[in-house]
Amino acid sequence: MGDYLLLILSALMFSGQIIFSKRYETKNGNSFYATACFSLVVSVVCLIYTLILNGFKIRFEWYSFIIALSYALIHTVSRLISIKTISLGKVSIYTLFLMLGGMIIPFLVGVTFLGEELKLHYVLAVLLLIVALIIPTLNMGGKKNEQKKGVSKLFLLLCFITFILNGTGASLVKVHQVYSGVKLESNDFTVLFTLISVVASLMVFIIASFKRERTNGKELLVCGGGFGLVHMTGTLIQVITATRVDGALLFPLVTGGTLIFTPFLSLLFYKEKIDLTNAICIALSFIATVIFAF
Repeated sequence: MGDYLLLILSALMFSGQIIFSKRYETKNGNSFYATACFSLVVSVVCLIYTLILNGFKIRFEWYSFIIALSYALIHTVSRLISIKTISLGKVSIYTLFLMLGGMIIPFLVGVTFLGEELKLHYVLAVLLLIVALIIPTLNMGGKKNEQKKGVSKLFLLLCFITFILNGTGASLVKVHQVYSGVKLESNDFTVLFTLISVVASLMVFIIASFKRERTNGKELLVCGGGFGLVHMTGTLIQVITATRVDGALLFPLVTGGTLIFTPFLSLLFYKEKIDLTNAICIALSFIATVIFAF
C-alpha cells in the first residue's frame, strides 16, 4: 500500500513539472536560447537535490554510467522540445503522449526482454491506449486555416517524439534497476544521471548563447527550480519503487495518476477547458490504467 501511495505522489509531481513548463513558456517564450536556459537551471537544481540526498557522494560503475548517459541525453532532448510542444497545443494532449509513452514502451520492453508476464487484459489495456493516442490525431488539423494545420502537424510530431523519448527513458531505468550484476544503488545512479545532465545542458546552453535573448530571470529561477524539485522527487520515487513493483503495474499507476491530475491543474492555472476529445482520451487512459492494475 505504501508503494502505491508513493507512486500516486510521483504522478502528482510529474503533473506539477508540466505546469511549471507551461508557465515558463508563457513568460519567456519557446526559443532555443530560452529552452536552453531552462534546461540548464533544471539540471543544476536536480544535481544539487540528489547530491544533498546522497551526502554529496559521487560513485561510478561502467554499466550504470552507460545507462545514466543514455537517460540523461534523452531527458535533455525531452526538456528542450517540451517548451516548444506546449506552446503549440493543449497541455492535456502533450501529457497524454508523454505519459502513455512512459507506460506502453516499458510494458513492451518488460514483456519482451525482462520476462514479465503477458496477460490477456494487458493486451486489452494496450489497445485502449493506442485508441487514446489516435483520437487526438483525428481531431487536429481540422481547421481551414493552412497555418493552423501546419502548427497542428508540428505539435503532433513533437508529441510522438516525446512519446518515444519518455518511454525509452522509463525503460532504461527499469532495465538498470532489475540488472543483477555490478551497478550503482538508486541514489548513486540519480547523482550520476543528473551530473551528466548538467554537462549536456551546459553544452547546449553554450551553443544557444551565440544568439542571446532577454529572459525573465525571476521566472527562469522559479519555473526551472520548481520543475527540477518536483521532477526529481517523482523520478526518485520511480527509481526506488522500480526494484519492488512490477513494471506492468508501476508505470500504469504513475501514468493514470498524471493523466488525471494534469487536466485539472491546467484548468485551475491556465483555464484550459477539458473538451470532448480530451475527456474521451483521459477516460480511455484511466480505464486502461485500471485494467493494468488488476
